[in-house]
Amino acid sequence: RKGIGQLLMNQAYLYARENKLEKVIGWPKKLNKNVKFFFLNDGWKESKDEFGDYKLFYKEINID
Repeated sequence: RKGIGQLLMNQAYLYARENKLEKVIGWPKKLNKNVKFFFLNDGWKESKDEFGDYKLFYKEINID
């Protein structure tokens, strides 16, 4: 099952590959547990970096 969130992520990954971007980042609010689990389940990593109420997540993209 793929929801709109996964479809949008797939478009972002495609854009990253086409433009040879090796990493994508996201800054969800720390209290948004649904987004945190969505990112982690999709292969993202949680960074120690924070900015106010936001937490940095990133995913490395295979551009081969």
